[in-house]
Amino acid sequence: MSGSRFHRLEKVVRSLRADDVVVAQPRIFTRTLAVLGDVLRFCAHEGARAVLDVGACVAVRELPGLSVPTAAPLYTDASAFTSRRVWVTDEHVIQGDFVLDQAVARLDIVREEATQHRCRAPALGSPRLDRYLQDQGAVCVAAPPVPAPSALVESIRGLVGGGCVVMPREHEMPDGALWLGLLPREMLPERAQSLLDFEGGAESFPTGLRLVHWPLWSWKDLQLVAVGAWHDWKLILWSGEGGLWVYANMPEQMDFVAGELRTWLEILAVEDGLAEAERLRVELAFPLDSHLSRGLIAERLGLRPVPECTDRLVSSYEGEDLWVREARAPLGISFCVVRCDTSERALLLIENAREVMRLESVAISAWSESRTQLSQALAREGIRTTSSNRQWWSDFNDSDVLDS
Repeated sequence: MSGSRFHRLEKVVRSLRADDVVVAQPRIFTRTLAVLGDVLRFCAHEGARAVLDVGACVAVRELPGLSVPTAAPLYTDASAFTSRRVWVTDEHVIQGDFVLDQAVARLDIVREEATQHRCRAPALGSPRLDRYLQDQGAVCVAAPPVPAPSALVESIRGLVGGGCVVMPREHEMPDGALWLGLLPREMLPERAQSLLDFEGGAESFPTGLRLVHWPLWSWKDLQLVAVGAWHDWKLILWSGEGGLWVYANMPEQMDFVAGELRTWLEILAVEDGLAEAERLRVELAFPLDSHLSRGLIAERLGLRPVPECTDRLVSSYEGEDLWVREARAPLGISFCVVRCDTSERALLLIENAREVMRLESVAISAWSESRTQLSQALAREGIRTTSSNRQWWSDFNDSDVLDS
């Protein structure tokens, strides 16, 4: 609100009930519901959009769903993706927060008492996954407003149910938020939209990824559908039988991540937990021979399967201080991703793998602990290494990647 408009508001509310209002620009504190109503009505008249704040002292109750008044609100503050609506009567004031048209939070002020409610997000997978999505500030939209293959629609509905699931603790889209679902391009969250707004447009990316018409893309022999974005520089693409791929524009690379959306999310949750706990900080990957039996390396190491992180194209395993993921990419070379606690353990695993397959190259994460030490040790064994941005598929499917 501009300074002049605020001063007009200050004069109006002070003239009405001077004892029931405290003005401390840019905030106005009211003691009664009547004064609050007057303030909000004046804001609406002036074209301003006030936001109600009752502080942290009012507990938030979670409910399976939220209802809101059917009458037209006093005003709405809206973007393409989110909106805030305010209703005012003599008996109450209600503020509702929405993502698309689904209410996700509601603040009620009745007789100078406030209550806050939030829509409880249903369980989307393991408890670990739900915690991860809340921390990420994820928004999952199940009902697609754009045409899409029926198999994809069912896949997304199978994950998030029939409506819109909003995971963030605060109902603003944070930096780095994860969104999933099918939306018209003009309704994408700002971070996702910025991914497409680069010099030259999104008609063709340097990787060969090409926009057919939103949300349909083509790349090599795959037809893909954009089903989300991660941070402000990764596009999530679904290709049916070809699984799930992630395009990153820093650097320009594609990565195969899973056969199904839920599997990938569970994998992200595991790896986020490892990073949060500062565990298994040695991270690397190597190509898999096409003839190698699925799970053979993990079996030789005595690792346990992780069912929620496993599907028809990806197998995940864990053991003491070891996390292994085999990705059987439907296009190009398949690979195995390893996280462990020390370089010594990584070398033992690679030695084990070399007993059952040919292994000449390893990609080491640029964020891996002891990266130089591990690279030197592998060089002594005649194994070439490259520094990876964790776009693992590209590390083994680009002839220019490996260092000689």
